[in-house]
Amino acid sequence: MVTFDSASILVKTWKNLPFLKKCIESIRKHSKHTYDIWIAVDGPDDETETWLKEQKDLNYNILPEHKGVSTNTNECVKKIQREYILFLDDDNVLAPDYDINLEPHINPNHV
Repeated sequence: MVTFDSASILVKTWKNLPFLKKCIESIRKHSKHTYDIWIAVDGPDDETETWLKEQKDLNYNILPEHKGVSTNTNECVKKIQREYILFLDDDNVLAPDYDINLEPHINPNHV
């Protein structure tokens, strides 16, 4: 069976730090596996950048100008080394055991 051990989580955000914090808190609290977590910040955002620099377990990419979520998502995908990516928006909050419940549905033949 394929597991989430080979997965990254990519969270897209722009000027929404309170929601981003809740999203990251839910990932940290409810994940049964260890993930490579990436934050795609769509343009300059000093408050978010300051907070991200304090988070030692997060990777991030900040675009120099607001170009749209897809542009930065694509930039982050190029940097991710793991086989699977779970895409989230900054206003997503994960439920307990979300990854354990999703794991049986990972099918490497249907990506």
